[in-house]
Amino acid sequence: MLIEAQLALGDAAAAEASVILLDQIAAAREPPVLAARAALARGMVAQHRSQRDAAREAFEYGLAALADFRWPLLLAELRLRLGQVLAEPDAPAAIAEARAAHLRTIEHHVSAILAKLGLRSRAEAAVYAASLETAQPLTAEA
Repeated sequence: MLIEAQLALGDAAAAEASVILLDQIAAAREPPVLAARAALARGMVAQHRSQRDAAREAFEYGLAALADFRWPLLLAELRLRLGQVLAEPDAPAAIAEARAAHLRTIEHHVSAILAKLGLRSRAEAAVYAASLETAQPLTAEA
């Protein structure tokens, strides 16, 4: 968020310094999510500077860092940013990335709802919803 704010203020130099610090933190720690967040930040700065190839490489690196891990919102943001970078030279690839980002976000929210209800699948949610309708029929008020 800090890097987004710095870029929004037009302070690309401060954003670049923050990216360097984030890269150092990520290099010193094990969790791949740190490497993915650093790649996202690096890509955002490159995108801000109209360095399309560097931005694409950074976003793709972030996606690769999270390939075996579940960070759906971060994956969605990386895919969305990659889609933005690909929009001009490769519209079909940009559309595919945007769709993948959208589906991951939906998947995350559905999973959260199922967990809160203590259900394991969408089918269980449908059965649960149907049971509520039959147990408590709607009444029309006159």
